[in-house]
Amino acid sequence: MSSIDIEWEYAGDPPESLNFDNITLSDISDAPTAEAPVISSQPVSQTVDFKSPTVLSVTANPPSSGTLSYQWYRNDTSTTTGGIAIQNANSNTYTVPTNASGPYYYYVIVTNTTEQSGNPITASTTSQVATVTVREATNAQVPTITRQPEGVNVNTGDPASLSVSATAPQGGTLSYQWYRMDSDIVGEEDGTPITGATQSTYSAPTQNAGVQTYYVVVTNTDNSQTGNKTATVRSQQATVTVKERTDAQAPTITLQPKDVTVNMEETATLSVTATAPEGGTLSYQWYRVDSDIAGDEGTLISGATESSYTAPTDNLGVQSYYVVVTNTDDSKTGNKTATVRSQTANVFVNERTNAQAPTITSEPQDEMVYIGQSATLSVEASVPGEGVLSYQWYQVVESDNQNGQEILGANNATYTTTAFKQAGTRSYYVVVTNTDDSRTGNKTATSTSRTAVVTVNDLPHGPGSPIITTQPQDRTVTVGTPVTLTVTATASAISFEEPMLRYQWYRNTTQSTTNAVPIEGANSPSYSVPTSSVGTAYYYVVVTNEEPRRLSDSISVNQIIESKAATSRVARVTVTPVQGNPNPPSNPTPAVPDPVVTPAPTTPAPAPTPASGVDVLVNGVPQNVGTATTTQENGQSVTTIRVNEETLQQRLNEAGNGAVLTIPVTDQSDAVVGEISGRMINNLEQSDATLRIQTPRASYTIPAEEINVNELASAFGSGTPLQDVAVRVRIAVSNADTTEQVQQTASSQGFDIVAPPMDFEIQAVYDGNVRPVTDFDRYVERTITLPQSVASNLVTTAIVFNSNGSLHSVPTKVRRIDGVLQAIVNSRSNSTYVLVSNPVSFQDTSGHWSEDIVKDMASRWVMEGASAQMFMPNRNATRAEFASALVSGLGLESRGSGSTFSDVNSNNPFYQDINTAVEYGLVDGFANGTFRPDEMLTREQAMQMLTRAMSLTGLSEGTSVSTNLSAFRDNDQLADWAREGAAASVSAGIIEGRKTDLLVPKGWLTRAETAAIVQRLLQRSDLI
Repeated sequence: MSSIDIEWEYAGDPPESLNFDNITLSDISDAPTAEAPVISSQPVSQTVDFKSPTVLSVTANPPSSGTLSYQWYRNDTSTTTGGIAIQNANSNTYTVPTNASGPYYYYVIVTNTTEQSGNPITASTTSQVATVTVREATNAQVPTITRQPEGVNVNTGDPASLSVSATAPQGGTLSYQWYRMDSDIVGEEDGTPITGATQSTYSAPTQNAGVQTYYVVVTNTDNSQTGNKTATVRSQQATVTVKERTDAQAPTITLQPKDVTVNMEETATLSVTATAPEGGTLSYQWYRVDSDIAGDEGTLISGATESSYTAPTDNLGVQSYYVVVTNTDDSKTGNKTATVRSQTANVFVNERTNAQAPTITSEPQDEMVYIGQSATLSVEASVPGEGVLSYQWYQVVESDNQNGQEILGANNATYTTTAFKQAGTRSYYVVVTNTDDSRTGNKTATSTSRTAVVTVNDLPHGPGSPIITTQPQDRTVTVGTPVTLTVTATASAISFEEPMLRYQWYRNTTQSTTNAVPIEGANSPSYSVPTSSVGTAYYYVVVTNEEPRRLSDSISVNQIIESKAATSRVARVTVTPVQGNPNPPSNPTPAVPDPVVTPAPTTPAPAPTPASGVDVLVNGVPQNVGTATTTQENGQSVTTIRVNEETLQQRLNEAGNGAVLTIPVTDQSDAVVGEISGRMINNLEQSDATLRIQTPRASYTIPAEEINVNELASAFGSGTPLQDVAVRVRIAVSNADTTEQVQQTASSQGFDIVAPPMDFEIQAVYDGNVRPVTDFDRYVERTITLPQSVASNLVTTAIVFNSNGSLHSVPTKVRRIDGVLQAIVNSRSNSTYVLVSNPVSFQDTSGHWSEDIVKDMASRWVMEGASAQMFMPNRNATRAEFASALVSGLGLESRGSGSTFSDVNSNNPFYQDINTAVEYGLVDGFANGTFRPDEMLTREQAMQMLTRAMSLTGLSEGTSVSTNLSAFRDNDQLADWAREGAAASVSAGIIEGRKTDLLVPKGWLTRAETAAIVQRLLQRSDLI
């Protein structure tokens, strides 16, 4: 049943107690009632900030009759009983007070009032409870002053800047107001706010001498707080003391620099004389300008800081200079320096002509003789124009063409040695000098030949060994000119029969006896060389003494043949076009065909060849300890050489420490694999041995310790036996997909490929699992054979081409080895290597002292231009540019670590190179975690980085850090931390003075100097 309200009325006072337990209501069904309200929208619970306006509301459907009224209640619990009615809270909305934190509970009773027979009747509905949670009040954080304003002493008119640094770590916006006051006693009084002085820095007025005190109030405004949204802090006071200023006196030039006229490469000295009568110290800075108009601004000349300057005279023309003289007077309170600019002086450089270096058209060749014989060496040279050629032959200990011992009387184009008395090798070269007295400069110029090695063999031992008394000689002829090579040999009897000499001539494409082709029918002491095609080929003859040797005196006993052989020197035959022939053959490759050469078959790939014995060289001595097998894999022919461990170990034990194990492969397989057990590699490592794989296309030389076979084995699992691990060193022509990718990259980036890409790999294989060796701790040498049609100067560098399409250059040099041009590549990783041609030049280096250096470094991808046409050689280099040049020059590849510097991100063009430089220990940052990539680099900073680069190339092992720097007058300007690096750099010949006796350690390094330094580093390290 519904509840009803009962109103009691008493005629008199109500009783003290009433018992309503047993009230009997008569039938009240006809009693009048009001319609109860229906709540359609309940008040909603909320969580609000302190003092944040908050409104609760209720919505009740209007009744068919009557009037709705409202009464809001507050309670201590989440119930609708026991609440306290809120005064004046009589509408359907109620604004909740939020000036105290905590949870509060509210509900509303909605009453419908109507009349029946003139009497009011009501019905009520109670809402659900709404919880209002008021958060704790939060206030803005008081700023923290991290750097107080400090007092300054200035001269009148000088800037006086006061500054403050503050933070509010919890958030907010800082604002500032500076105040001026008349006392510097802290807190004595409030100052006067300075209009407009609302920044963290304030420039105090200094027009008048005197003392003024200031402070700043820092305010933090944080509108996110629910309490106080601002908080302030007052700084300490700072005093600005303004003094009357005095300035240094400007120097007086008493003798201006004068014009000078000289010949090229003669000395041109400019000088100035100046005084400062009122005191001070004079200093000088010379500038180069492009005109002699007074006032034209010039370019500062690094290191030109004396009263005299020696101008460069290596270029023809006129160049203008002036000097700025500075007087420095530290006793002055204002400007301590004052300058004056001299008049402009011109240096006129007249043409200087030098004798031209001779061109050696035919180099002296290696010879082979016996004890008691002499060797004849010859050279052919020419020089354009006037001039007289002279010759001087030298003998050297090593096979180089420097620092030889002059041979007295050996002054002709041909030199015949004295008869040799001992077996061994001797090395010779010749210096050809052109003397041209018509020149105004250097009247002589020289060219040095290659080093020719004369091998002196012991006289053949035992009877019957042939002795070659006349060797075949090199020849150079025009097309169609007959050429006959001849050998003369003698031999004694092997036993009692007369000697019977037989001859077999061979042809080769290189100056060696390896991989040569026998010439059918060439079996006499003389051989007529075909000369119908332009090119170069190499020939030698094997002379064999054969005779029957009887086993008994009976003529019925079968006879057998005993033989002994000797091999001649290799003779070079060069066929050139006929002089004046307008249409010489277009293919200048060695093309002296022999009619017996059979072309390679075009039949399907053969089945794997059975294993055959091959020689492996230990310190150059052949040892038959290997087997060779050729198979077809993925469309490539693969020759695998496997080495017999037991037999090889015996030979290595005999050779001792530092042995070189060479696996030579003479066939033309697409890929060559040298396979050695892990135990053998470990033994090689323990004896400091080196492994070398040599093929007609390339070679690979690896110190055994760089393979790190024990680490590889452990990667397969603890206890993996080394004898079960196979180490495979592979040299291969890149597959078609890689070659196509390289060609596409070359096309898009504008460089040329001059030799097929080659893959160099090392793998450890165990139980079907493979672990590659990708990186080394030192430079590892590879060689790639140049195609015969490629000139040595066409190769600018080798590049490493990665599988992801990225590339970087590596140090490369081209040398002739055994008569064949080889690119010698040094790097610290395995990958695909490509020889490329990438000639680069710039307009603004033409005639500059660094022109050839910049061309070399840019063509090798070591440095880039400021634009496609301009290099800006005299612009100061930045720290980032120098780090990049070192990384690119050394061919270093990043291991992929991220930046450690706050001011170097991935958008920086030098991002990767800076990270790589850090990985290899070339550079450091600053204590605050920055690198400052765009900051200019001093010469002493560069020297410090260079010493670290020298340690990577091994150059530091041959340099001295105790080099005496006293030869440089300004060595006292070196910082203590830079002295060791400077000594090492100077000792290595990488760093030179800007003048003979000036190191200029504090001077900025230019881009041209950067190129020169990196080039010298690579040259001194024998990497290019």
